[in-house]
Amino acid sequence: MVTSLILAVFLQLHTYWTRIFLIATTTIKKIEGICRNFLWSGDDQFKSPLVSWDQCCNPKKHGGLGFLNYSDWNKASIAKFTWWIASMQDHLWIKWVNAIYIKNRNWWEYSPSINSSWAWRQICKVKEMFKSGYINNSWQIGGPYTVQSGYDWLHPPTTRVRWWPVV
Repeated sequence: MVTSLILAVFLQLHTYWTRIFLIATTTIKKIEGICRNFLWSGDDQFKSPLVSWDQCCNPKKHGGLGFLNYSDWNKASIAKFTWWIASMQDHLWIKWVNAIYIKNRNWWEYSPSINSSWAWRQICKVKEMFKSGYINNSWQIGGPYTVQSGYDWLHPPTTRVRWWPVV
């Protein structure tokens, strides 16, 4: 019941904002702390967790509770901009980025100037993280880039547990 509430409400609140902005690490840690405290104590009071939050963020089949790792989901969401730029999607924003920042240079070799906005520099940092996942301007997982495939790429499968249906 508590897990369903956390999944349905708390963890979905971030979805809109993480698709647009790279959220500060301190903010993500605060949100995770609220969710973790609610999971273990039923309110926002700190209680020593019985299982690490990283373990809770594993899929159920791998011994977790199926929660998303906020930070990695946020990076995977922002990486979609990297995909759009690499594949030269026909979006007004992509055309603007190319005219203002990239100026028809190679996107994978591009590095932002000091005068670039904070948000643009963060997108470029995410690009560097996901760079090895793009081979010949194609996402290595196969097919076009999706936020879920980027998240899965950041979280390679761990050992499956036999007791996962009990969770």
